[in-house]
Amino acid sequence: MRTPVVSQAVAWCLCLALTCTPAVAAPPSPVPPHPSSSGIHTEHALGALLAQAWARHPMAVAAQPRLQAAQAQQAAAQSLWAGAPAVVLQAVGDGPARAVNQAAGRREIEAGLAWPVWRVGERALAQQRAQASLQLWHARLQAERWQLAGALREAWWAVWRAQADAQAAQARAEGLQRLHADVARRVAAGDLARADGHQAAMAVAQAQAALAEVQARHQQALSSLQALTGEPLVQGAPAEVSGPQPEPGMPPLSPEAQGEPGLPQPEGHPLLSLAHAQQAEAAAQARWQAVAADAPPELTVLGTRGREQAGEAWRQSVTVGLRWPLGDGGEAPARRLQAQADQLEAEAATAQTATRLKAEWHSAQARWQAMVAQWQATQHQARLAQEARGFWVRAFELGEADLPTRLRAEQEAHQALAALARAEIECRAAWSAWLQAQGRMPEAASVWPRPAP
Repeated sequence: MRTPVVSQAVAWCLCLALTCTPAVAAPPSPVPPHPSSSGIHTEHALGALLAQAWARHPMAVAAQPRLQAAQAQQAAAQSLWAGAPAVVLQAVGDGPARAVNQAAGRREIEAGLAWPVWRVGERALAQQRAQASLQLWHARLQAERWQLAGALREAWWAVWRAQADAQAAQARAEGLQRLHADVARRVAAGDLARADGHQAAMAVAQAQAALAEVQARHQQALSSLQALTGEPLVQGAPAEVSGPQPEPGMPPLSPEAQGEPGLPQPEGHPLLSLAHAQQAEAAAQARWQAVAADAPPELTVLGTRGREQAGEAWRQSVTVGLRWPLGDGGEAPARRLQAQADQLEAEAATAQTATRLKAEWHSAQARWQAMVAQWQATQHQARLAQEARGFWVRAFELGEADLPTRLRAEQEAHQALAALARAEIECRAAWSAWLQAQGRMPEAASVWPRPAP
């Protein structure tokens, strides 16, 4: 059952983030400020979406029965007996047995119980194996949840990339519409040729076509996010929402930023924990197979009632015995060798996983540093393009520049601003990917939404 906090969080998050037609009244500023408190709190939003997506994940749905199965295995390993007891019944007599109380001949009746018993050290090894299996199950659960968090992070930032592109495309279309209106006025006044009016109209049509294309990509990104969360798309985000805040720890972007904040390497990574749990379970299984046999010894307690011949008194006795198998079946050596091979494979896989996770961590760090450098370059480019646009706007108004030059300046300015907005999203996505490589998972807030201080 979903808690009210998570349900409210998911609905509010979708209402904020999943907007299919972004509207921008004016072109963005050349240097976007660092996200303010009015932006969406990314960690809390991702935490809420992760809770919603995890609730419908197959492993989460089957988690309770699997936990009960693991606990039952632990209880069986802690039992005094190696297995379930068995009832022993036996009747002996002269001739065909017609009835156990037949009046003539020798008769003997045995009834009792047989209990499988542990060999020396078997019970402790069985408990270790059960504990290792339980820890492996928990590690698999956390690793699967971490992978789901990674998919959500990618889908989340894909939505905001598409939305940034749509905002830039709409700002460009609106700017060209204003330019077209100015050109049409000047064509009517005889200052410009009709060909200039057609050229401005063609630029508006191209911008509108590009806007439709990026809006379609935005809708595809929303559908990918919906496929993970299972929530219906909600349209109509509040106008005061400026965008997603970065995940915790990301330093403010500035021209002097070096992109060198330190994140610890993935020592407690869920995949590394899973590899260690698999190694521990394989080692416990190998130790168990080294002493386990095909059949356990049995302790038997029998009560006997019988007579040698008719007319004699019935005798009663109690027999206590131990049944001990001599040797193992043909499959026991194969099981031991298989368990040893599994242990060696798990040890090698653990070392390989640790190496791979460190490489992925360094790769994510390099990506973050590259995105910071890219943002700094695009910020400088956007400032220059905006200044150049102002020069050409003034020149066009004075008749010192033609329309193609004016259109080219408009396009370069909007492309630079779009690249800057995209670079900032890429910086936040790279930081989120670095946190993912570290093994951190987003957590939902207890109160939604809660802007970062």
